[in-house]
Parts: sequence; structure tokens; C-alpha cells
Amino acid sequence: MTTTATEPTSTRPLPTLAGAIHSNCNCTRCRIGYNNWLTNRRASIAAGTWAPFVDATPARKHIESLYAAGMSLPVMAILAKLHLEDIRRVRGPVGTRPRAERIRPDTAKAILAVELHFSRLPGNALIPTRGAVRRVQALRALGWPSKNIGTRAGLSQKGMCALMVQKQTTVTTHLAIARVFEDLHNQDPVLYGVDLVIARRTRRYASTHHWAVPGAWADIDTDKKPNRFVRAWNFEKTAAGARGESVVEETEYLASFGFNKAEVCERIGIGWDSIKAAHRRAGVEVPLRLAQERAVDP
Repeated sequence: MTTTATEPTSTRPLPTLAGAIHSNCNCTRCRIGYNNWLTNRRASIAAGTWAPFVDATPARKHIESLYAAGMSLPVMAILAKLHLEDIRRVRGPVGTRPRAERIRPDTAKAILAVELHFSRLPGNALIPTRGAVRRVQALRALGWPSKNIGTRAGLSQKGMCALMVQKQTTVTTHLAIARVFEDLHNQDPVLYGVDLVIARRTRRYASTHHWAVPGAWADIDTDKKPNRFVRAWNFEKTAAGARGESVVEETEYLASFGFNKAEVCERIGIGWDSIKAAHRRAGVEVPLRLAQERAVDP
């Protein structure tokens, strides 16, 4: 790879064949590339900007943080597009060789660019289970049983139990759980056939274990802790609110046709006190003509 004399660089150009420069290769491409690199090096030294190596401490800390989150060194090497030996040398001693205290800038940049993002990895690569476990816990906080989640993700009940206790899982499993989470994170499980008693029991179980709901996470994969002020979406209360709005609309409609209180109650199927309560919760006044009636029929 060649560089122009106006582009200072701290990395020696790679020849067409490995080790060609060290073996005194005299091909035109190697000679031009090496001369340009020397020219840039002299210019950078004169300008005081020559930095062939940088401190490895920031890259080492980043590797340790990723490793503590559950990412293995081979996965880091794949994401950084580096040799596994480079990652190991930065992290610590390898055999009789001490750890690298100074590394090239492009190596440090590649390591620091690695994040907990697994879409570019092969399906059988092992990654931390934290994101998948958090998603399962968040769905259970909404009332989704683990059996339903596993069925949608293509996992058996045994596989779901193993996922919740293991430290690593495959990229394929992680992406399957992520797809289910995107589909169900704002859906009422009862509307999808989950028994109401089971949904309530699942929510209580999640509450006793202090599992966060989906809305409590800004980034469910990387956040250190959830926002505990975000509460679970009460689908039952939402359904009750929808029924209350329906009662208000139906009352207004019947009153516009001249029906009295008894007829309104009979057609809607509830008592007058319930109709007034629905209006009060909705912040809407009862139709004036009905409110002025003296007789209150149940």
C-alpha cells in the first residue's frame, strides 16, 4: 500500500508479499511505498508529530471492560479485525513475552471501536447472555410466560431454563430472543391467548425478583441498570379505560336521541352510578338533560 508524501502516517506500509521489505525487495511498488513512508516519517519527526506507538492502557482497559461483560477474546479479535495474539498481548503476558505497553495507533483505534454489538458475528459465536436474559425478564414483567417466549424464539423449555443461568449463548439465540422482544414488548399477553391468571402470576413473579419492564431500559444491552421509576404497563387498567370511554360515547349518543336514564342504563347494561363514574374518570360531564332528571333508575 502506498502513501503520498503529503499524508504523514505512523504505520509502515505493507508490501505486496509478507516480509518483502525486510528481505530487501527491489520491486517498484515496494521501493516507492517505502520511500514515501520514509519521507512522511522524516516530515513528521521535523514537525514533532511523529507517533509510531501510543500508550496501550486505554485499549487494555477497554478489553477488560468487554471481557467483564462476557465477551471472549476471540470475539473481540473478530470485531476488531485483528489477530487473537494482538488482543492477548495487549491484555497481558503471553508465554514468556511480556504484555505490550505501547501499540500502534491503528491497533488501539480498532480495539477501542469494539462494542457489544453482535450482528456481524457468525451465528455460532458465543456472546454474553445479558441482553437475552434482560429481554426475557422484561417480557415476563409484562406477563408473558417463558414457555410462550421460548416457543416464539424456537427454544424448548429446557433451552429457556439454560439461557437464564448460562453466562454465554450463541448469536443465533440472542437474535431470536431480540426479534421476539421487538414483537411483544408493548403487547398484552392476554390478547394473544395467555390465560389471565397465568399472566398475573408471571407479573407477580417478575415483581418479586425486581425484573425491569422494557421501558425501563434506554439500551437493554449496554445499560448498567434500569430506570426503576418506569412501571409496568397495566393492560387491564387500559382495557378498563377503553370500556369507560365506550360508555361515555354511548351515553352521549343515546342522550342525543332523547332516551332517559332508565333507557340508557338498560341499553348499555350497567347502572346509573357506573355511568356517572365512567364520566368522572374521563373528565366529562354527564349529558345535561340526563343530569336534570329527578328519577334515577338503576
